[in-house]
Amino acid sequence: MERESESSTATLEVDRSPEDAVEQSDEAARHVAVALAAGLGAADPRDASPFGGTRGPGVGAPVTMRHIQRLAGNAAAARLASGALVQRSEDDEEEVQLADVSVSGLTLSADTVTLPVAGDLSATAQPAHATGVTYSVAAGSVEPTATTIDASSGAITVGAGQRGGTIEVSADGSDGSGVSVDLTVIERPGAISATATSGNAAYGGQFTHTFTAPSGHASGLEGANINEEFDASEAETPWGNTFQLTANASGSHGWDLDASGKMAGPDNVTIGSGSVDIGRALASTSNPTGVAALPVGFTMTQKLYATVQPGGTREASPFATVSHRRRLIAGPQFEVSAGLGTITEDYTGPGAVTGATPSSSTVMASPPRPATGEWNQRKVTVTATPYPDDTALSYTIRGANLGCTVDADGEVSIGAQAGTITVRVTAAAHNYDETTITITEYRAPSGEGSSTGTAEPGAAPGPAEPAPTPPDG
Repeated sequence: MERESESSTATLEVDRSPEDAVEQSDEAARHVAVALAAGLGAADPRDASPFGGTRGPGVGAPVTMRHIQRLAGNAAAARLASGALVQRSEDDEEEVQLADVSVSGLTLSADTVTLPVAGDLSATAQPAHATGVTYSVAAGSVEPTATTIDASSGAITVGAGQRGGTIEVSADGSDGSGVSVDLTVIERPGAISATATSGNAAYGGQFTHTFTAPSGHASGLEGANINEEFDASEAETPWGNTFQLTANASGSHGWDLDASGKMAGPDNVTIGSGSVDIGRALASTSNPTGVAALPVGFTMTQKLYATVQPGGTREASPFATVSHRRRLIAGPQFEVSAGLGTITEDYTGPGAVTGATPSSSTVMASPPRPATGEWNQRKVTVTATPYPDDTALSYTIRGANLGCTVDADGEVSIGAQAGTITVRVTAAAHNYDETTITITEYRAPSGEGSSTGTAEPGAAPGPAEPAPTPPDG
């Protein structure tokens, strides 16, 4: 009787999930009530039990733990599909698992990561009390060559040498249940391997880069995101104005990379053609600080940064530095370069001229103009280099002309006065070059009356004196 009494007061414990606590408690209470009623003779347990076919002790017999287990505990275990029923008696501390709990879900602390992974990464099975959970990794789109997982804790380690792609992470329960999810690993892009170009109406155009991956497989860059930052937002140009850069705003999306490592959209690298004036770049009288010859231009430095997952933050250091070069080259043409791509277009701005030079910088004055007949003037030709080479040039004498004239081809007819003249060669109203010609006093050749001396070397002789007319008769 003493043993029966101890057994009848033993406790019944139910291991259950928090969300089922109230329902399981009520259910267990109903089972215990049925067992007690049967033991006290209040009713036939088969009538009182909701399960039927479970018989308790005879009427008036004492109620024991075994009866309660049969009528309540074991029946409750069959109904608690989401948890395991565990029993424990006061004189036996051993727990007995009555049912396994299946794995119904699996979550990752981050499902997309950028190499090298910053912070901890782990997998967690659901429900938390799922029994006998074992974690593992397997090939998805790539083999987990540098990725491991702790079989019991779910802690994941992704090595820097892992190839980018998807890796399958699994949680398997002891009852054969299991769930798998994909972990996406993205490599950081490296150097530019190719640049595709396309032009537009302005100088320059669109530049679409393809990048290398550390693993050597460009597919490891799929899903990567990059953005830009420049050292400066403006630059002084050699054609006399300030270039204002339009770049991606801070916090903008930038460019995604596809499975070939190629930017999903282009980088626009241009400069308004109307702002480029070659005459403001080349040395001339109108632009004395210009250069003597092409090419001439300027460069801006673009830094490319990878977006780091999880979190979507920009990496601390750029993975690539790209020179954006805009310049005038011989032709003349305008060239825009970025990465491994170059777009070249014909120059379409105002014409320019440089290098105005006379065939002789010093010349003796022409002889006095005769009263009648042709004036045999000395000639000097001024040449210059136009940009573009089909630019029409015009010639004028600036200031006192000293009796000189210049024609449309740059040929200067020297007058009879000594001094210096300035010849201007014009390509556009604001683009011109000038040269000077020094004219010395006229000196008639020997035998020409009172004139003494000789003609200046290189000077054309004056007109010959007419022969005297013989007298009549």
